[in-house]
Amino acid sequence: MLPLYQYETHPIPSGAGELRNLELQGAHSGLWFERFFNQYNAEYKVEADAKKIFLESLTGHLGQGRCGADARLKAAYFRQKSLVQACQGRSLLLHSEGHFATGLGNPHPIENGFLFHPTLAVPYLPGSGVKGLVRSWLERQLGQDEGAKNLFHRLFGSDDKDPKEVIEETGTGEIIFFDALPFKPIELLLDTMTPHAGGWYQKGGGAEAREAANQPADWHDPNPVCFLAARNCLLHFSFAPRVQQGDTAQLLQLVAKALEQALTHAGAGAKTGAGYGSFRCLSDKEQEEVTRLDRQQETALAEQQEAQKLAQLSPQAQRVEALRKLSELPQNQNAGSGAGFFSQLTATLEEGVDWAKADKQALYQLGKAYQRHVSKKKEKDYKALLNALGVDSA
Repeated sequence: MLPLYQYETHPIPSGAGELRNLELQGAHSGLWFERFFNQYNAEYKVEADAKKIFLESLTGHLGQGRCGADARLKAAYFRQKSLVQACQGRSLLLHSEGHFATGLGNPHPIENGFLFHPTLAVPYLPGSGVKGLVRSWLERQLGQDEGAKNLFHRLFGSDDKDPKEVIEETGTGEIIFFDALPFKPIELLLDTMTPHAGGWYQKGGGAEAREAANQPADWHDPNPVCFLAARNCLLHFSFAPRVQQGDTAQLLQLVAKALEQALTHAGAGAKTGAGYGSFRCLSDKEQEEVTRLDRQQETALAEQQEAQKLAQLSPQAQRVEALRKLSELPQNQNAGSGAGFFSQLTATLEEGVDWAKADKQALYQLGKAYQRHVSKKKEKDYKALLNALGVDSA
């Protein structure tokens, strides 16, 4: 866990204490947490206050910090949403009620791990965790009869979670579960648990269980243990069918309902028994923000597709398309107020005589459609320009 890479060109410090001079300084929070623990003493041991000091490098001395770049998270959200829509899947956005912890069981020098996304540098819930959450909830609701097992086999690829029972099965479930990613930056905070009965957990099942020090009693002093948690998490949950079948819509509806119920009633991540990981549906204000961003993205995608389409046209065809858009503006649909546009159009009609046949045809169709907006005084000259193109009106 020591950052001693490239030691051929970077001398190893004489004492581990010198590593404490390293600072996060806006780097990837997940890499910092998982690979750059810098609180070993000179004997490479972790002192009592070292865990808190290290976590404060992520949360700040006030115990609160933020991680994740908003632009990158929005881009990841739109990418995943587009993928799910292309697969005809479903998405849910839910907000955490309180604290959220993920990956606490991962190995780490502070004894409590934390799971960061490898590229987005934010806490997240892997797709495997979302899948397990849905399955656990459905098992509570449906039990383990033959019908339920057949459903589990279809959804998850097996009707039993026991490896001994599913080792011969080679099928995959019909539903793909994607990683639950944050929609916006997340607040990191320093949290604390205070276990009282360490002796009971270590020796309660052995011969020393009757000793007072190993009894799960209230007279023991608490042992504060700090760990990393998150709050204000707005996560994007999504899933999609692997293949489309006759009842796929019903399966997706079942999964969506089970996922929402599991998140709002049971919770996701670690320490759900202590109230962590509970989620709620979005408030009206939050939903309005998401809807507004979705519309902006749809508009941006439409403009991008239009730009790509235009880029494939000839320069003359691009001019015709630009004139077509200008002709649709209300102020350009009469000869009086649209004098500037009318001048551009007539000048282009004069140049169009030397254009390629296809571009000339497109220009003629535009000019013909706009003819109804031309004043009686200029109509004769305008018709002459159209006829000069030499294009069949049919």
